Amino acid sequence: MIFDEILKNILKYVSNDVKFIILLIIGIFLLNIKNIKNLITQSEKFFINTQEGNLKKLNEIRSALIQLSLEPFSKSKSKELHKLLSSNAYIINIKADSELQKNLYQNYTKSKTLNEELILNYTIAVQKKIKEINNIITKNNSTYSEFKSKPIRFCIKKSLPTICIVFVILAIRYFAIFIYKF
Repeated sequence: MIFDEILKNILKYVSNDVKFIILLIIGIFLLNIKNIKNLITQSEKFFINTQEGNLKKLNEIRSALIQLSLEPFSKSKSKELHKLLSSNAYIINIKADSELQKNLYQNYTKSKTLNEELILNYTIAVQKKIKEINNIITKNNSTYSEFKSKPIRFCIKKSLPTICIVFVILAIRYFAIFIYKF
């Protein structure tokens, strides 16, 4: 008997709030989807443009380094690489960058020999950085392609924690109402 009364009271409170609960869940879900779409679209455009720009610059530097390694006595190639490094805002290592630029400048102005070890180490560092950027782009593209291929599943997966929080809050609310009434 007591259990039946409790159940009736709970159902009465729940039935009054069913529309509110459904609208709350739908509203939060739609807001989450909109935020996820906006964030992904904005970050994807900015990120891809930035990383591809960095990748292009690093590939140019790597190509110039390899050409200089093949012709270490070429002043024109060291001047070209020096210009490329000077105009590049993407820095691998400040100390290595400045040492290499100094060595290249001395090579094409004062005819000093190139530090081939420095060039080799810098080439390796550039290749590692290119590999890192490619991995980052691949990872980001996989998230973006998951969003593009299965948007409903992706949005549900991203919205699930919010929906769980809503249900926990509602459960606490009904538990508090239940305790308050009895």
